[in-house]
Order: sequence, then C-alpha cells, then structure tokens
Amino acid sequence: MTGTSDGTTSPVHLHLGDVSTPQAAVAALLSPVIGKTGESETILNKLADESVVTYQKLIQLNACIKIHLSDVGAERDIILRRGMLERLLQL
Repeated sequence: MTGTSDGTTSPVHLHLGDVSTPQAAVAALLSPVIGKTGESETILNKLADESVVTYQKLIQLNACIKIHLSDVGAERDIILRRGMLERLLQL
C-alpha cells in the first residue's frame, strides 16, 4: 500500500462476501500493513472458524480483503483499501 507512515499499522481482514457489504463476517485476520513498508504478509492455513484452507479453497471463496484504519472505535469502519479476493489473487 502506498502513502503509509513509519510507525503506523493498519489492520487487514479477509471478509466473506462482496467489498460493498459493510458488516461482512470476518473469515480471517491477516497481518497488518506495516507503515514503514506499506506491506502485509500472512501465511494462511485456517479461517476464523478453524477450517483448514488450501489455495484451491481460497480461490473459490467468495471473499474480499479490507484494510481498516483501526481495529477499534469508529475508525474500524473506515476502509483505506479494499478488493475482491479473486481479483487480488490474480495479481
């Protein structure tokens, strides 16, 4: 992610459903975006419901990734970036 600041982090969640769904269920908590690098990297083996996830299952999942301003308070509803998982896996 570009435009991040050193010393900050932004929480990243894998949400079920479309990016336009405001209260979509969280399928997995991903590693936060580190402000210094603007990057987030997660090794994902299980979803929040403890089900094992493989790459094949992941590409079939109707889900999106949302990068939030914060984990708490009103700022958790502010989405900095978002995208459909299917499209992001093609990058």
